[in-house]
Amino acid sequence: MTPETLNLRIRTLLSIGRTLLGSVTLDLRGVVMRMEEGKVFFRFCYEEVDEVIEEFVDDLETEILADLFPDLQVECTAVTLPINQELPYDPSEEWVYIRREVLSDAGIWIFPPLLGDATANG
Repeated sequence: MTPETLNLRIRTLLSIGRTLLGSVTLDLRGVVMRMEEGKVFFRFCYEEVDEVIEEFVDDLETEILADLFPDLQVECTAVTLPINQELPYDPSEEWVYIRREVLSDAGIWIFPPLLGDATANG
């Protein structure tokens, strides 16, 4: 990886991190990033996508583009990834955000509290 490519990667990761601050909703399961020559693609995986989510992801794309233009073209898409489907693996992509999910003994996805979470007991 060239120093220029590494710099773009760092700037891209910082941009998506900043963009996600205050933008993670309960139904966002994860965000996947794929970089190609001069382009970066983000896939926002929601339990269900509607027009409101699509517009929201368009706004997030604008924020990322403001950080990275003109060095990179940015494309963000919202996709439906139901809770009963595993997060897909593609070696050309990397997860930049993943929601904490655990499959219970009954086969139901749950979102357990973190250790020491004060709200877990009441």
